[in-house]
Amino acid sequence: PMTAPDLARESVVAGCGFAPRGEASQVYTLENSDLCLVGTAEIPLGGYYAGQIIDKAQLPIKMAAFSHCFRQEVGAAGATTRGLYRVHQF
Repeated sequence: PMTAPDLARESVVAGCGFAPRGEASQVYTLENSDLCLVGTAEIPLGGYYAGQIIDKAQLPIKMAAFSHCFRQEVGAAGATTRGLYRVHQF
């Protein structure tokens, strides 16, 4: 298994199907940066092969990773805690 990083670029996060910006996002983005805290190990694992074309003879690729998983609280909970990263850690 790999140990996945806690940060990923917005392009990698979006490429894995997560919306890193907007009101409905559960992804934490770092101000003045294109980096996000990851919500699952799948994101940095997806970034590992980003921009590559994988030959079908190499498939399936089986990977496992350990990571921290940072996600914003859904709804109004925590709305008054500006400046804090409130997270659910799995």
